[in-house]
Amino acid sequence: MPLILWFLLASSWPGANANANAYQRRTINLLYKDPKQPMNKRIKVLMDQMTLKEKIGQMAQLDKVQATAEIMRDYSIDPRWGRCYESYSEDHTIVQQMTDIIYGLQGIPPNSSKLGYEKSQNLYNELVFVNRDKVVACAKHYVGDGGTINGINMNNTVIDWHGLLSIHMPAYYNSIIKGVSTIMVSYSSWNGVKMHANRNLVTNFLKGTLKFRGFIISDWQGVDRMTNQSLYNYTDPGFKQVYPTFKKVYSKSLLRAINAGIDMVMVPPNHTEFLNIVSSHVKNNLISMSRINDAVRRILRVKFTMGTTILNAISATVDPSTEIVYSQNPKVEFVKANNFPYAIVVVGEHPYAESAGDNTNLTIHEPGLSTMTNICGITKCVVVLISGRPLVIEPYLSSIDALVAAWLPGSEGQGVADVLFGDYGFTGKLPRTWFKTVDQLPMNSSSRSNIIKISFMPLILWFLLASSWPGANAHQRRTINLLYKDPKQPMNKRIKVLMDQMTLKEKIGQMAQLDKVQATAEIMRDYSIGSLLDPELVMRIGAATAIETRATGIPFVFAPCVAVCRDPRWGRCYESYSEDHSIVQQMTDIIYGLQGIPPNSSKLGVPYNGGKDKVVACAKHYVGDGGTINGINMNNTVIDWHGLLSIHMPAYYNSIIKGVSTIMVSYSSWNGVKMHTNRNLVTNFLKGTLKFRGFIISDWQGVDRITNQSLYNYTDPGFKQVYPTFKKVYSKSLLRAINAGIDMVRTTILNAISATVDPSTEIVYSQNPKVEFVKANNFPYAIVVVGEHPYAESAGDNTNLTIHEPGLSTMTNICGITKCVVVLISGRPLVIEPYLSSIDALVAAWLPGSEGQGVADVLFGDYGFTGKLPRTWFKTVDQLPMNVGDKHYDPLFPFGFGLSTKPINGA
Repeated sequence: MPLILWFLLASSWPGANANANAYQRRTINLLYKDPKQPMNKRIKVLMDQMTLKEKIGQMAQLDKVQATAEIMRDYSIDPRWGRCYESYSEDHTIVQQMTDIIYGLQGIPPNSSKLGYEKSQNLYNELVFVNRDKVVACAKHYVGDGGTINGINMNNTVIDWHGLLSIHMPAYYNSIIKGVSTIMVSYSSWNGVKMHANRNLVTNFLKGTLKFRGFIISDWQGVDRMTNQSLYNYTDPGFKQVYPTFKKVYSKSLLRAINAGIDMVMVPPNHTEFLNIVSSHVKNNLISMSRINDAVRRILRVKFTMGTTILNAISATVDPSTEIVYSQNPKVEFVKANNFPYAIVVVGEHPYAESAGDNTNLTIHEPGLSTMTNICGITKCVVVLISGRPLVIEPYLSSIDALVAAWLPGSEGQGVADVLFGDYGFTGKLPRTWFKTVDQLPMNSSSRSNIIKISFMPLILWFLLASSWPGANAHQRRTINLLYKDPKQPMNKRIKVLMDQMTLKEKIGQMAQLDKVQATAEIMRDYSIGSLLDPELVMRIGAATAIETRATGIPFVFAPCVAVCRDPRWGRCYESYSEDHSIVQQMTDIIYGLQGIPPNSSKLGVPYNGGKDKVVACAKHYVGDGGTINGINMNNTVIDWHGLLSIHMPAYYNSIIKGVSTIMVSYSSWNGVKMHTNRNLVTNFLKGTLKFRGFIISDWQGVDRITNQSLYNYTDPGFKQVYPTFKKVYSKSLLRAINAGIDMVRTTILNAISATVDPSTEIVYSQNPKVEFVKANNFPYAIVVVGEHPYAESAGDNTNLTIHEPGLSTMTNICGITKCVVVLISGRPLVIEPYLSSIDALVAAWLPGSEGQGVADVLFGDYGFTGKLPRTWFKTVDQLPMNVGDKHYDPLFPFGFGLSTKPINGA
């Protein structure tokens, strides 16, 4: 019997410009927007026109990294490190081989591409290249993060120059040669020098010696952590008292980091302050303009390949001889003096999400409103309105020649230009009523009022005839292969046909939206999904979303939102398909795209999933979230039973019939009763009357919000003082929520074993069974699943690396009494030698996530074990750190160990 059977399942690896007070005309040279120009020329033209604040603005990354998949390049030298599971191996040669993932993420660069240049799309054979269906990658964490003393995260790596170059650096050579676009710097230090401040390694060696031409990004709050600044809670009201001290220390850290070579700072604590601090350093000659220019140039190399603004798209669409004058908030005098024949005016709402978007006046935000009034009426204009809902527009219609409701096109500016200039026709229809004044709200298509109807008296003037717009046919149109619209074609073929026709900007624009439903670029034009009114197309969107999501290893999406927005003042109205429940019902066809179409033999109401290219869908937010008083998020929906059933409930009937797997409960209330506590609607009606057989999930902190518990900052040290009160109230909320019908389920190895073995096989499941229980039942075989408790990053640092209880006692109570195979769930080797004599077989399953079926597949012979150890398995922690090639190498299982088996026919 093998001491260690190894299996690897790769698919389951967890894995601004400020508005000026006084207008000044800026003449913009738009040559940088011409993709046919050399990249360096485009960057120089743009940078020559950028202000200092604009340049510094490029260096700040707000909230999240704007790249999707990352290269998990870092590796461990000491398994006590809490991030060891992120590493490929202790052997740098294996890590170097694994950098081929860059080719998968970014594409294989053409032979003409220069080494060391990041790979973003290149239709014109320039310096940068990312394949059209690929993403920008980031190698991390530079450098030596896997070799810290005692495996403590963010600690000091003590090693000489030769050791650093021969062990920790090689994978960066390979990453750069393969064209990685960005490199993230480590929290850790090298021989006492913080990597975020190490100019020798970042600027001199990485950018100089290795000729890396992408940009360097800090780790999350990496600049703060150069000192103890990350200990501050920036959202705490008391932070104001320590702010002067914080600012002084942070300013020094920022100076050191930028001068060391950091190009982009991830999550400055305050964006405005970040701009001010760096500006001050430049004015005082503490940071040179050449350093700023180097950072921005590198960032622009990558950013030129990611998404597009409406201005970019217009510039790329019109005839090259067309003169474009771009101006932010121009004055009347400027417009009159230039005698423009036509104007495209883009205005709308400021960014928001959820409750922050609740709005009682729904006016166009300044300076958009004054821009529109300053231009329209003087020259012929089309207004492009960027918003998540209808806004007040009636007072300005008389001066507007055409109005386009573009909704929220995100990075798909090209889609807006496509319809403006006639490459595509306008086809969208209003999915909700456009009011005259907010005093009319709430007003919906079913209202008994003749003031306005969707189909008869639209206040919005729709720009339908794009060919009437001057210059619509002045450029060559793209030839579109419409095979992707044929539902009879195989899904993979349809997706390929569409993607082969998409521009780089269209593709990257989709992939940059990490926390939104991933729809293909073809439909992200100048309308919302709801305005399409095309269930078949929405189903295709669901299918594309499922493929993209599943490819990242995520099997679950929180979609679709089947809210019926009855009042556009609601801050989440943009998530809704329509105010008309019949349209929302049609849009539930997206479930077929996400999960697959259930076979005829499938029972109605039973969750269905069509396979490995599909995901679990979630209909939300049950029920009435779009009908709250005055459109206030999480508020009370006051409506009678008939109204609830006829307006807000119908889309749930359709979702359940189509096999939706989960339903999320709303924060809101119905007639004063919190939905998270409404047993009548959740258990009696949804599970009972509608026969829903999936599971019910709460919204994020939904149980907390039954009371005011969500107001607590759980990470605040002061939380301990109020914990007794919190626990008492939260306990009651939890009781009410679970009794109302909120469920909790997990996919486990047990589920997979049950589904794999012969139906006649008796399975007895027991948590931490006693010796007496095992002996009394005389089991012929046992599968014992043990491992580590969940952790991430520093929380996983561990000096003893023992199997966590009750796993250890479970293993010792069973093995030796009956034949057993131990399945070890961990992110690294653990202490196992003392127990080997009683174990018949050992499987190192690593972290299979929700892929319990993968474990069962190899246990029962459907697939053979093929994996080999990517790191040394030690005997005792006293040997650590110990790695292959060490002088006194005495492992329990050496690097590369692992038995291979073949599938068993008829297993």
